[in-house]
Amino acid sequence: MEKNEGTDLLQQLHRDYTASLGPQFDQIENLIDAIACSDTAFDEAQQFLRELHRQVHSLSGSSGSFGYDRLHKEARNLDQRLNVFLKKSEPLHPDALQQLRSEITAMRRLTDAAIDQQARKQPAISKESSEILASTTELSEKLVYVIEDDLHVGAEIMQQLSLLGTRVNLLENATLAAQAIKQQMPDALLIDIGLPEGMFAGTQLVSEMQQRYDNAAPVLFFSARGDWDSRLAAVRAGGRAFLTKPLDYGHLLALLNQSLLGADNEPYRVLIVDDSVAVANYTAEVLRMAGMSVEILNHPEKIFDVLLAYKPELILLDLYMPEVNGNEVARVLRQHPDLMDIPIVFLSTEKNADLQYATLAQGEDFLQKPIQDEHLLQVVQARIQRSRQLGTLMFNDGLTGLLNHVALKQKLEEEISRNQRAPHPVSFVMLDIDHFKMVNDRFGHPAGDRVLKTISRVLQQRLRKADQIGRYGGEEFAVILPATTAQQSVKIINDIRERFELLSHSADSTTFHCTFSAGVAELLPGEEADTLVQRADKALYDAKNHGRNQVHVAS
Repeated sequence: MEKNEGTDLLQQLHRDYTASLGPQFDQIENLIDAIACSDTAFDEAQQFLRELHRQVHSLSGSSGSFGYDRLHKEARNLDQRLNVFLKKSEPLHPDALQQLRSEITAMRRLTDAAIDQQARKQPAISKESSEILASTTELSEKLVYVIEDDLHVGAEIMQQLSLLGTRVNLLENATLAAQAIKQQMPDALLIDIGLPEGMFAGTQLVSEMQQRYDNAAPVLFFSARGDWDSRLAAVRAGGRAFLTKPLDYGHLLALLNQSLLGADNEPYRVLIVDDSVAVANYTAEVLRMAGMSVEILNHPEKIFDVLLAYKPELILLDLYMPEVNGNEVARVLRQHPDLMDIPIVFLSTEKNADLQYATLAQGEDFLQKPIQDEHLLQVVQARIQRSRQLGTLMFNDGLTGLLNHVALKQKLEEEISRNQRAPHPVSFVMLDIDHFKMVNDRFGHPAGDRVLKTISRVLQQRLRKADQIGRYGGEEFAVILPATTAQQSVKIINDIRERFELLSHSADSTTFHCTFSAGVAELLPGEEADTLVQRADKALYDAKNHGRNQVHVAS
């Protein structure tokens, strides 16, 4: 993307949408006239009323996306009243038609007054920066179909999602979408519930797709309506999420992460300790077929070597072995401070209830052999999942899911230790959201929380798995970049900064943008963690003092 291409494209989308409002109001007024002229033909009037509802519904969704907040609110209220008229299935009274004309005229005036105030700053993304991170995002190979009949809104969604790294195809109706799905199933669908074929054509399309294809893609619905009927239709069609217009792109990114990449895609690691080679191999195969990583140990006395090298998340332990029993092995492990939290599940043919209860009283789980494969999988998956959740609570920030302050400092100490054994570049980055207090004061703390979640998702998407990301405190974040010089780090963080600034946030039908400032420090020979952090923090404050929305390098 060239230097000013991101700016020019978004500004052109806004200009195109603004130019389309006049003809859209003309079409709405013509539909009102058509309803008035067909008052003796009820079926024909209802057909015009349904089309009027669809047009107003579209106006409600699109106006909010392009920053016309008051128009969005007025159109949304009218959309809801028209929906009531349709449900009554009664001819519209002339007074009601006149009221509709008056409201549309007021909306025109409101729009004309707002057009001059829609100067929206759109920064650029540098070509050099985008090339550095071309291979870092896992979403870059994912295909998303956006099904939206309002092409202006669709183009805005495409532009925003392209900033997140996804490939996007825009389809303007259910018919084209069905044909595209038949040719190639996407990795995800983002679809408006209401399409030209009907107010619930989107959910009907998805229901048919779910029945016809075994590999149906995950679906995220959106709509200008947030009523019960729309949300229920989305659930019944198998939608994973329901978003309301104007879209919160930070929230959308989080949902796409979950749908496309999976919230937790690291294989579960299991250690099987059993003196029976045949039994251990069979159990291991059952777990591996479910996508787990498995190590087998037939001699318990070597367990510490395996634990240190493999770091399992759960131990399947035979209760009776020739030279030592499982209870003794478990007690030895629990004496080690680093092994107290690993879940242990005993496997045994033991039927003595007292022994089983004694095992449970120690805090371990007990499964009686023989156990069905699916039951074993359920127990193992549940225990590891719970263990991961507890680990997340201890070491991750509750709001963003990133490493917390303490965990990040530990990771930095570990990286510095590795650097001392095998010298390599290490950069530490401190970044802070600009004027974040103003966001909280103007839009409320829930909106501020969404901004924090958004920047955390952008950091996760644009950085490598080897990089460590943490919430340092409040609106301040930190990143550890192994094998990365300060110069390379500046280019990487600048790319993220520019992409983050282009993302739209929403609160009470109002859209806004945020920026951040950052400081970068490269590890010096013999430098300690605290000194490195202080230098990055000083560079961050230099960036703030020089105007914000920029990246500075520590001297």
